[in-house]
Amino acid sequence: MIENWIDNLCRVWEFSGPGLDMVRSYKLIEKAEFPSAINPVDLDTHPIALTIPAAVQPMYAMGRKHLTWFGVTEFHVAPDLDRGRMPSLVHWFSLILRAAAANVQLGGIVENFVIVDRPDGIEGPLALKYGDEAAHWGFTVKWMVEEVPTNSNLPVSA
Repeated sequence: MIENWIDNLCRVWEFSGPGLDMVRSYKLIEKAEFPSAINPVDLDTHPIALTIPAAVQPMYAMGRKHLTWFGVTEFHVAPDLDRGRMPSLVHWFSLILRAAAANVQLGGIVENFVIVDRPDGIEGPLALKYGDEAAHWGFTVKWMVEEVPTNSNLPVSA
């Protein structure tokens, strides 16, 4: 179930790149520290990833169980909307893709983790806000996780 793998998904986004420190990716289960606001001033060197589950498509019957989870991760990566930052923002597509492709089973916990196969799978650079701060550059990543829950996690009976 989601509580078994969501923090592993958050860890996928803890990467660094040219000229920036490791992305701060907030966990949802092991540490209850999800922010209510962020400070965009720090984003130049300390980008933030916020992972938010959005939906589940359950399929369960006597002989088969399969859950498909959908969500979005917001990457807040620059303190403002200065268009002069475009050369550094272009690298984010590759950084995000490499991180996801290297973790398709989230450490063996799920059947499959992917960025959704559609035109808005990764969007950016976009003007993002999270709370009352000024708009700043970021990216959104729409992801999907497929899992086959165990009988103890999702018992099915007739």
